[in-house]
Amino acid sequence: MAAKDLDIKIEQGKNFKLTVTVREYGVVKNLTGFEGRMQIRSSPGGALHASLTNVEITIPAPVNGQVVINIPAATTGAYTWRLGVYDLEVFNTGTGEVIGVLKGFASLDAEVTV
Repeated sequence: MAAKDLDIKIEQGKNFKLTVTVREYGVVKNLTGFEGRMQIRSSPGGALHASLTNVEITIPAPVNGQVVINIPAATTGAYTWRLGVYDLEVFNTGTGEVIGVLKGFASLDAEVTV
């Protein structure tokens, strides 16, 4: 299953939340036993801007295939990068299965009111 393309914009100093449902061949994927991870980099293999793990990426209802990215305002407020690329994966350490969920460009919309 190929990751879906989706460009994201994160507002600096604001909460960022995105919920996505993982499907395999049109059928909701049961994500029991899976965890999520995501990185934002300057370019593929480039400088790391952000690394998100199971603190910011949760799978609240695994049988529904939902993955939630939730980056708090305190974290986005500390971001200084402006443009990058990202990918979001879910993985099962027990089986070794890795599924690409989303990928694309990431931009940071600089905060004006601080």
